[in-house]
Amino acid sequence: MATKPITVESSSSGATVIGHVGKLAWVAKAIAWRGAFCIAPCRFFQDEMTISSEQKDFIEKEILSRTLQGAFQRVQIYDKSATNEDREQFREIARNLLRKSSVPYRIRKISSQEHINNIDTLKSELKIVKFGVAQKLLNLYLKWLWCAGYLYDAPPHCPIDSIILAKIKTQEPRWPLLSKELYEERVRKISEIAQQEGLEIASWELRFFNHWNPAYGAGDKPGRKKSEKVLKQK
Repeated sequence: MATKPITVESSSSGATVIGHVGKLAWVAKAIAWRGAFCIAPCRFFQDEMTISSEQKDFIEKEILSRTLQGAFQRVQIYDKSATNEDREQFREIARNLLRKSSVPYRIRKISSQEHINNIDTLKSELKIVKFGVAQKLLNLYLKWLWCAGYLYDAPPHCPIDSIILAKIKTQEPRWPLLSKELYEERVRKISEIAQQEGLEIASWELRFFNHWNPAYGAGDKPGRKKSEKVLKQK
């Protein structure tokens, strides 16, 4: 199979790698994260998909790993008596439930209310997590899948965390403590702001995240310093 040269564009946050293999064109961004380089979500642009099942399985597993890390790292999710085996068993249950929950999003557009019901179902099935944690878990997973090109359409909502709550100037309670009712209020407020910019919620959050995140070389931009101050106080 004929290949074309690979282009590497360096920056202070990492490198953007653009390569071509036959009809397949891929773009990956290596970013500096906690002192190491990792690959940010990749979107495949191509005339014909030629990704193998092994490649897809690897990407899906990495997405699940990053999702659990992002949803659980700032909350006390495990009982103090939980062993490493207990924790891994819970994570495996969470991974399986996320896979199952994502199936409808891969084949059709999901309404806002159906999505809220799905979060509620995930919360009930996981048993030990609050609605605020369940929303972060499912919304973050769907965001990764969407950016990787695996969803039928953009997710109905976005992950609600401390950064987003600071952006919409509604910081209490913290996101892990959000009830279903408070979550719906926050979603309505985010939707109003997104609509003012002519965007859906998922696209608005993605643009804001890319603009704010210091790992992407965002610089000192509106809203970033305030959000960082809020995080330091937590």
